[in-house]
Amino acid sequence: SGMRRTVLQLQFALGLKTDGVIGPMTLAAVQALPEHKMVMLIISQRIEYMTGLRNFAHAGRGWMMRMSRNLRYAMEDC
Repeated sequence: SGMRRTVLQLQFALGLKTDGVIGPMTLAAVQALPEHKMVMLIISQRIEYMTGLRNFAHAGRGWMMRMSRNLRYAMEDC
């Protein structure tokens, strides 16, 4: 987790070079997507990352509950 991991995941999800820097290309790609699509993209990328972690069997239920809350929160803004 952390800011760098978040930026790398966002860039990967957007199909960009993953350098961990929020520069002009990252900003342009983010601004090109409607907010609701960006939220879905980020959450889906996060789920994919979490399910690949070694301790998912132990901590995954809690992580998925958090993602579920994120989806509900995002839905309120649509």
